[in-house]
Amino acid sequence: MSEPVAPYLTVGLSTVVRSITSRAQIAHNLDIVEEAVHAAVSVVGINMPVKLIALAEGALTGFADEILDMPHVTAARDLFIDIPGPETERLAALARHYDTYIVAQCKARWPEILPDRYFNTLFVISPAGEIVHRAAKNHVWCRERSCTPHDVYDRWVELFGDGIDAFYPVLRTDDIGNLGTICCSDGEYPEAVRALALQGAEVVYRPSEAVPMTQAGPDPGGTWLLQNRAHAHFNSLYMVCPNAGLVYPTPATRTTSRAATRTSSTSTGRCSGTPSPGTTPSCPGSSTSRRCGSSGR
Repeated sequence: MSEPVAPYLTVGLSTVVRSITSRAQIAHNLDIVEEAVHAAVSVVGINMPVKLIALAEGALTGFADEILDMPHVTAARDLFIDIPGPETERLAALARHYDTYIVAQCKARWPEILPDRYFNTLFVISPAGEIVHRAAKNHVWCRERSCTPHDVYDRWVELFGDGIDAFYPVLRTDDIGNLGTICCSDGEYPEAVRALALQGAEVVYRPSEAVPMTQAGPDPGGTWLLQNRAHAHFNSLYMVCPNAGLVYPTPATRTTSRAATRTSSTSTGRCSGTPSPGTTPSCPGSSTSRRCGSSGR
């Protein structure tokens, strides 16, 4: 039986993003992320260690490829990252500095699968600064041009197999529990989180969703928040769900396209959130510990 995980805090960051039209522009968004991480950990980590920092979808690149309907190959070559790469190394330096895991999303090339293609990729950086988890978004919405594992199914199965873990991998750790990752539209389907739960996931990262989903229905947070609470409740796990802050459609534009809603929910309900239109440096999640036998969280 696994040893219990000591209580810890998670931080979900809703940062202001300028959507990129060249890869070099990611550096500006990373500057904002770095400032937010420093501010958040210094405040949140006073009484309990911050062991997991979660970034919103689009925190590095924004969504110009979707907004401007860029050709897929152009976006793959000119906009998006490699994992590992210089962008993930900046995050790795933060992970090492604060002895924490960082979970993030970025559209990224996977040349070992196919050249000139990008996937909406979820990845985890360990406290040692190493990439210890990668997964691809399986369900994309109508404006998104990302490849999915099902678009290249034969090649995906050749490399990763055809089991559930090939499409919904879970990172197993001794210090933060078992972490699974999905993204945005993946969470519209209950089977996505159930697939992770069946493999032992105790914490699930689901970054970002946009209007109208965050405003549908009578309650703040819309169906986005409803789904996150339901995932947590029916699967007995924690959801860590940072949403994007203000997103500028291009580096030069003066208007924004979306705003932050709720940032984190757990099996005990929504633990923190913000409607802030700007960068939200700290949104502390709930402490967590691994269940052993019948003990609760």
